[in-house]
Amino acid sequence: MNDSVRGGGETVERRRRPEGAVTIDIHCHVGSTDADQLARPFFSSEKDPFVHFAGPASAAYNERHFADIVPKLTVVQERLADMDRMGIDIQAISVAPPQYYYWAEPDLGQKLARMQNDNIASVVAEHPDRFVGLGTVPLQDVSAALDELERIAHDLRFPGIEICTNACDPVAQTGCANGLHCIGFSMTDGDATDCTPPGNRQTDQTCSDTNECIAGDICVNTGTNSFCLEYCEVGIDTCAGSLICQGFTDPMLIGGTEYGACN
Repeated sequence: MNDSVRGGGETVERRRRPEGAVTIDIHCHVGSTDADQLARPFFSSEKDPFVHFAGPASAAYNERHFADIVPKLTVVQERLADMDRMGIDIQAISVAPPQYYYWAEPDLGQKLARMQNDNIASVVAEHPDRFVGLGTVPLQDVSAALDELERIAHDLRFPGIEICTNACDPVAQTGCANGLHCIGFSMTDGDATDCTPPGNRQTDQTCSDTNECIAGDICVNTGTNSFCLEYCEVGIDTCAGSLICQGFTDPMLIGGTEYGACN
């Protein structure tokens, strides 16, 4: 459906749709001010790479941008007005990415997920002909995530959920589907995790890439060669025997946790 729109955003002409056609937007986010208030005392910038690695120009832009979009994320009447203006009949609504809150402690994460799902459910209940809800789960705690998933499916009756793909843990090796392992990697705008098939190179064997290593290991250049070494959290003594957790020259910081390798 094509619109002709004046500079102020007012629709002046809309091409007619076929009779009976329905326009559905499946990628729409909802913000929860209550969840934001609950999480704010526990938040620091290093827990969110999007915030932590933003330069001054990006931070300034984001501040202006979020000031503009927060009412659209939180005020249902503004959302409905935008939908009507753009010819959207139904939205599938889910949490906004800054509110995944995977960095939160498990108990807090469970409360935040429940709060946001209830918020989405209330929007759907008020306008069931305009919205379909997609839930969120606290992926930092598998048991809590499964409990909330049950509630989403059976109590709230949502048809699906939304998750962030870089929520896996390279040390505990959680958050990936069967047959995949969690690795950390660096990007130009920060570090992240991903789920990939593991290799068969054992700990302390030479490697050229992390995907050659077994689950839980990262390929590290030690100066003389590269070896598969176990992931660890810097500052936490989880390495076996006399090994210590050593951070990398360029720190790998993901979701507020600095990862290193046992060496």
